[in-house]
Amino acid sequence: MEAVLTQADCSPIQDMSNNSPWPTVRQHLELLLGQDVLANWFSKVDIAAVDGGMITLRVPSTFTGEYILSNFSEEIVASCSHSGLKAYGAAYRVAARRPEAGAPEVGAAERKMSVAPTDLRGLKLNTRYTFDSFVAGEANGQACDTARRIARGNFPGLNSLYIYGHVGLGKTHLLNAICWLRKSSFPELKLLLMSGDLFMDQYVRAVTGKRLIEFREQMRSIDLLVVDDIQFIEGRRGTTEELELTFSALASEQKQIVLSGQKPVDAMTGLNPRLKSRLLQGLVIGVGQPSYELRMRILQRKLEDWQAEYPEFVIEPGVLERIARLVTGDIRCLEGALQRLLATASFLHRGTITGELVDHVLSDLTPSAEPVLEIDDIIGTVAEHFGICPRDLRGQSRVRKVVRARQIAIYLSQRMTSRSLMQIGACFKRDRTTVMYSVKRVSSFRQSEEAADRAVRQIESKLRYANRA
Repeated sequence: MEAVLTQADCSPIQDMSNNSPWPTVRQHLELLLGQDVLANWFSKVDIAAVDGGMITLRVPSTFTGEYILSNFSEEIVASCSHSGLKAYGAAYRVAARRPEAGAPEVGAAERKMSVAPTDLRGLKLNTRYTFDSFVAGEANGQACDTARRIARGNFPGLNSLYIYGHVGLGKTHLLNAICWLRKSSFPELKLLLMSGDLFMDQYVRAVTGKRLIEFREQMRSIDLLVVDDIQFIEGRRGTTEELELTFSALASEQKQIVLSGQKPVDAMTGLNPRLKSRLLQGLVIGVGQPSYELRMRILQRKLEDWQAEYPEFVIEPGVLERIARLVTGDIRCLEGALQRLLATASFLHRGTITGELVDHVLSDLTPSAEPVLEIDDIIGTVAEHFGICPRDLRGQSRVRKVVRARQIAIYLSQRMTSRSLMQIGACFKRDRTTVMYSVKRVSSFRQSEEAADRAVRQIESKLRYANRA
């Protein structure tokens, strides 16, 4: 039996008589759909009219009507038929809200504002996290460029962006920067920045407070939704389903959603499959460990900011280079090491920061808090993925499959290790120019070839997670 999905007019609706068959229909719906679905979606639904086999439901909002007809139309028609109603299709009407007796007339603007729950809130934007303060390089340049384009509205066909990478690599910085630039470029648009755990908290509050419909309507009124650290909702079935529903609703209205997490999409096994599919339909970009060159640029920028406030400090030549080689972990570790060094120098009233002071203050730091990833690891993983011999990647073979694999290995070596371009070239018996060409070549075909981009993401995932035993 085919259900007809139509929307009736939204004119005021007269209640049916006390002999409404809806209680009987609800009982059968509960058998088909379960108590949870019935409580979430049908608590404020009733039968408004029956006209020649067309069942018109009275619903509290357009969103509710569209959702239940899109997802439960067959069950509604079957339950109506089981209850003795001749039914072949279903439609809905939005129930007109009537003011209480003696209450003053409410204006349209006030009525619209009263729809949303008052406790829905987002994160406060960090004033330090802007695009001007973000230092971009090969490891994070694509993510930065894409984020800037989205913030400026120069990516209208893109519904979603997912940025992933380990902690301390600038994901939160980029998400805040998107919000700041979007607010300044389009002040009339509504945006909301949330963390994954805050989204979960708001959703649970809405469910327990029986305000789920209001929560959904407000979430869908957002023009740009930004959610940081979605790995915190992995395995939370209700929350991931709710985020997927929000994602779907925003995308259908050509609105945008930007998310970040610590894992590639394929590695998030506890995520709703539909949400994973939607993420992969959009743009997925990873941010890698900063190279030595990028670490130096970050240190120089931080030092400039510090010396603008404390010009009396002098940095001895070679100090920044020593820090950049010592701290090869994430950007937060790098910034923390510099802050620790400057704070100690200030406490000791030392105007000149020397290499000796670096060794003393940072003596407890290991080269990396993460397992060290070497180029040999990358070569082995790439060779295994493509089914070729590792020595071919270092050799002179011009077979197309080998050339492509070699370029990917060079690209990942640049992104995922602290080796310089010359050091990477030496491992592959290539010069610095060839290494730069390979990096640009892979960056280019990742944009245009979906299969190639998927292969690179799969290899990255293996390197970052499978090799951590």
